[in-house]
Amino acid sequence: MVESIACVVEGQGEVAALPVLIRRIAHELADRTVLTPRPLRLSRPKFRVPQELDRFVELAAAKAQPSGAVLVVADSDEDDPQEFAEVCLSCVTRFELPIAIVVPTRQYESWFLAGASSLEGKRGLKSPLAPPRDPELVPNPKRWLEDRHTLNSGPQRKWCYSETTDQPALTGLMNLEEARALSPSLDECIRQVLNLLNT
Repeated sequence: MVESIACVVEGQGEVAALPVLIRRIAHELADRTVLTPRPLRLSRPKFRVPQELDRFVELAAAKAQPSGAVLVVADSDEDDPQEFAEVCLSCVTRFELPIAIVVPTRQYESWFLAGASSLEGKRGLKSPLAPPRDPELVPNPKRWLEDRHTLNSGPQRKWCYSETTDQPALTGLMNLEEARALSPSLDECIRQVLNLLNT
């Protein structure tokens, strides 16, 4: 049974946020604890370079041993999420340990929009706070969050979203079940993590 999940990520925010998400999924949905070594960060262009992604997955696999798995997470941005996931998966076929690829539609922050109701009044976000009709179609989720911060209600913007501080904090605060109901890519992430845990 998997006891550790090491990650390869794209953004600075995910370095701190993804371990929080993985531990929450394990604890809240599987009644498990799991080790989460510090994720390795790979720049987005290199995700499409087979030898680069392969090298980083190899490094992550070493961190996850023994009894570990690897989770790779990169935003789709303007790419088709399924196509981008397939490209990434084709680069990491030689490994024996369990590997999952997750591609948040648009950005990781789209998941916060899906869980907006559970974030109202937290970290300065307005209350009430309703999610958009389709959170994964919002072109700039970070700007969406900024526009709904109490410090930005006037003509001057006094608060800017910070990947390194707000992303892990909001990951720890959002309601996972509410958010996954509105975000297919978060639901996929949760199912992939649970599958890794049960491998």
